[in-house]
Parts: sequence; structure tokens; C-alpha cells
Amino acid sequence: MTAVRLRRLLLAACALIGGTIAFTMLLAEKDARGDLMLEAHVVDLSPLERLPPSAWQTLAGKRIYFGHQSVGDDILAGVAEIGRRQPQIHFEIVASDPAALRGRAAFAQSYVGSNGDPESKLRDFTQRMVAAGPGSVDIAFIKLCYVDVVATTRTNELFALYKETMAKLEQMLPQTKFLYVTVPLTAQRTGFRTRVKRLLGMVPGDDADNRSRQAFNELVRSEYRGKRPFFDVAAAESALPDGKRVTCSIGSDAFPCLAQSYTTDGGHLNDTGRLTIARELLLELEKLVR
Repeated sequence: MTAVRLRRLLLAACALIGGTIAFTMLLAEKDARGDLMLEAHVVDLSPLERLPPSAWQTLAGKRIYFGHQSVGDDILAGVAEIGRRQPQIHFEIVASDPAALRGRAAFAQSYVGSNGDPESKLRDFTQRMVAAGPGSVDIAFIKLCYVDVVATTRTNELFALYKETMAKLEQMLPQTKFLYVTVPLTAQRTGFRTRVKRLLGMVPGDDADNRSRQAFNELVRSEYRGKRPFFDVAAAESALPDGKRVTCSIGSDAFPCLAQSYTTDGGHLNDTGRLTIARELLLELEKLVR
């Protein structure tokens, strides 16, 4: 075989392989982005409308405290937007510590701890609640962030700390109802490098992170769902309006990830995501005052 012919065969083989890879990546991208066209106006708020105005008046008359970071801001923006769309659902959302709620009905919220350091968040939340004292808050909850649970997180140890922290708070503040919350997710990346990694059988970092979040969230669900007030942020973030679930996978292991429709940057929530998650939060909070 001449050198020229060999070169032509190699070029043809490269072209065939390249075309196959490009086509496969296109299909993967189409699949990952299959829920991109949802807009905020498609969010169904009728479950909120079906509850009587008196239910929302009762909830608005409670002293609520929420410790969080930036995704919490997104959710609260959704709560405020729902209030603009449905005037019967209105809260006075204030930036303050729970101690400021003594004798005052409001939805207080503040940042707690540092992102990437879940122990600092649990510690800060505890200190603020203890400083407020018994009887100061009717409903309280803390939401860890997706950056707090990643592939390298020791999920069993973190859950043990979460469980211990919340048990102590329940004992110290028996008049407060605590809402237990799962950790939010991130969306599956669809960039060129990420798609090449998947084609080569490598595990992208975000996929590994979401698998770790699933492990932590399953511990939270097993311990509290059906037994304590419970808000499954991760389930809401991965559920589409038609009931389908958005998932990632590593090998045969499938787990939920954030719907592309709900995010601006793969982690924070857009208008559609804010309304969707805020709706679910309000429905869970309303159950606490029935």
C-alpha cells in the first residue's frame, strides 16, 4: 500500500470517527437540553389558589425564620412574585435574625455561615435560634446549598451532624416547628469538554457532585419524610410540569439533577425555577398551620 493511499484511508477513518462523535454529542446535547423551552408563565399556581384565603392569612400571621445563602434568595424572590400575582398570599419578608421576630409576625431571613462550609451554616443557624430564645419563632428552617455537598463530601458524617443539630434545636426550642430540607442540585453541563468526557467514559465533576447530593438527600428523606415537616427542594428542582424527572447518570447509577428550565447558570434559579420551588415551599409551610 502506497503512502498516499494509506494517508487517504487514515483521513477517511478520522472523518468517519469525527462525524460519529459529533453526531453522538449532538444527540446528547439535545437530550440534556430537552426541557429548555419552559417559561415562567407555564408554572401552575392553581394548587395555591385552591386553598382558602384564610389559610394564607394564618400563615402570614406566623413568625417564620429561614437561614440560607444565594439559592435561598432565589426562592424568596419566587415567594414575593407569587404574592404579586396572588394578593391573598402576602408575607412581610424582612432581612433579620430570628430574635427580631419576638412579638412580630414576619418572614425573616438571613445568610448563615459560609458557602462550602456546611458545618459553619449549622453552627450559625443554631446560634441565631438559641439567641432568639424559646417561643420567639413559630417556624424555622435552614437550607444548605449545592456547594456544601460535593463529590468529596463525607455525606454520612454531614448528615449525622445535621441530625444532631436539629435534634438539639427541637429539644431546646419545643415551641418552634422545624422544617427539614434537602440539598439543591445543579444542572447537567452540556459543554463540549463535558460531552467528550462522557463519550470517553469519564465522570464529569458536576455529575459526581449530584450523586453525592443524592446520597445525602436520601438520608434526609429516610429520616424525616412522613415523620417531620419536610420540604424536598431536590425533588422539586428535578421535576418537570408533566411529571417527568430530569436525571443524570454515572454508568447504571441514575440520580436527579436540576432541570435546565429552572436555572440561569446551572445552579441558581431563573424566573421559572423560582416560582416552581417557591410554590412547593409555600404548600409545605401551609401544612404547618392547619
